[in-house]
Amino acid sequence: MLSPLTECVYPLTTQAHTPPSLLRPLLAAILAHAKPPTEGAQADAPAEQPDAAAAQPGTAPPPAELLFAWRMPLGWLLRRSDDVQAAQRELLRAFEAEVCADTNLLLHAAPVLKALWDADLLEESLLLEWESGAPQGMANGTRVAAHEQSARRARTFSKPFTAWLRKAEVVVE
Repeated sequence: MLSPLTECVYPLTTQAHTPPSLLRPLLAAILAHAKPPTEGAQADAPAEQPDAAAAQPGTAPPPAELLFAWRMPLGWLLRRSDDVQAAQRELLRAFEAEVCADTNLLLHAAPVLKALWDADLLEESLLLEWESGAPQGMANGTRVAAHEQSARRARTFSKPFTAWLRKAEVVVE
């Protein structure tokens, strides 16, 4: 029996699917293995060990940390796409669906979105466009009510990050 992550990546080796179509199952499998830290667990962690949850065997890392660790495979799928912006929109749709499917994960939507941005998987302009409403080309205006509601919830819970991003100064390296 194949692991969920192997099931997501294996079809690419057979060229049965386009890379953007694999973003959602891969993101779902990654987030399924993440356990958002609970507020009680953070309060119990000693101050000298900020990463106490990751240090304990058998506990999953926070979703944002796990996503950042998987930035290379996700980035590879994005870059293999014919249209990178369309693939990024697909990643945003997957983000909306996955964080809204789990209440605990929804509470950590902003750090998860920041991890995707930190890993250079989502462009700032696309995120700001998404935050203000539906990006152009997102389901071509045929959104169903349930998807629109989950998109709105994801944007609401992501506001702390998108507000920071909107106010952040641009540093050119």
